Amino acid sequence: MCVGFFYYVVICMDKTESSVTVIIRKIVANFLEEQLGEKAKSITIFQFRNKIVVYAEGCFTPAENDLVNNEEHSNRLRELKCREFEQVKPLLKDRLEKTLGLTVIRIKSLIGPGGDRIQYITFKKFKLPARSRS
Repeated sequence: MCVGFFYYVVICMDKTESSVTVIIRKIVANFLEEQLGEKAKSITIFQFRNKIVVYAEGCFTPAENDLVNNEEHSNRLRELKCREFEQVKPLLKDRLEKTLGLTVIRIKSLIGPGGDRIQYITFKKFKLPARSRS
């Protein structure tokens, strides 16, 4: 079963913090919908030092939500979702690299029992430029 969602990347230093998070949010939302058929209700980005956490809330369809009421079905569905992600993971890697000029070293995925995807993006030597204060 997949455990987390790590990206080790080197990011172009000319990007600002807000533009990087907006771009990552759009890449992840489009990827989830196009490749996995998951339309997240909301996507939130958090940054901690060299890590970005992407929290995609509500990725299960109504039919999948009905299945998760049974623990056995829930575990099987989450395992299936992880396997599906592993098959299309190289596409996400390519999108991140081409769009942001990133070098992705590793990706892993976690999906919670309620259909929320949590992605941890860890950057190597990642440092965003300071925001200008006006």
